[in-house]
Amino acid sequence: MGKTKNIFLIFIKLISYDFRGLRFPSEIEFFYTSDVNSVDVYNLLKKRKIDLLLVCGGKIIKDNILNILNGKIINIHNGYSPYYKGSYTLFFPIIENKHYLVGTTIHWLTKDVDGGDIILRNRFYPDNYFFKDFLFIDSFKKSIDSLVIILRLFLANFSLPLIRDYYKTKKVYYGKEFDLEKSKLINKKLHHLFFKKYLIIK
Repeated sequence: MGKTKNIFLIFIKLISYDFRGLRFPSEIEFFYTSDVNSVDVYNLLKKRKIDLLLVCGGKIIKDNILNILNGKIINIHNGYSPYYKGSYTLFFPIIENKHYLVGTTIHWLTKDVDGGDIILRNRFYPDNYFFKDFLFIDSFKKSIDSLVIILRLFLANFSLPLIRDYYKTKKVYYGKEFDLEKSKLINKKLHHLFFKKYLIIK
């Protein structure tokens, strides 16, 4: 029998949902925090021998956390890397009329913001969603479904997929760039795309 793997899944408390009811393997331990860079998280990682850490949501992880588990952290990024890095990047392609780059990414975490090796990406068609919240919920659900598959591969000692995309950008989007006006603009654009696809008779 192989060695038992210790896997932690860290969720930021802003995501107010208990994910333990989903189809995660029983080996996963859950930890909820309001700050992934907190002393509690640091002490947890130092105390426990962790084979893999999964992070969902939150701030950019600081070096003291990264250095503990170098090369052992997987991140769910709500954007299509490497084209859209940072915060609210599920929505910025809609603002910039790059609908083909609306998506999410599961990748290895490095010091390069959302720039680690890509394991898996999901794309979404914005004209299927009337509100941006519907798009966010669907994208998050699909990311979790993909993460479950990745975890099962990892636990079975399979090599994880690697997607090579050599596009380079230094652009990182920050939360302060996303305001109420941009939120309204996104919903307006989604309404237009939705009506154009489903309600206008050609």
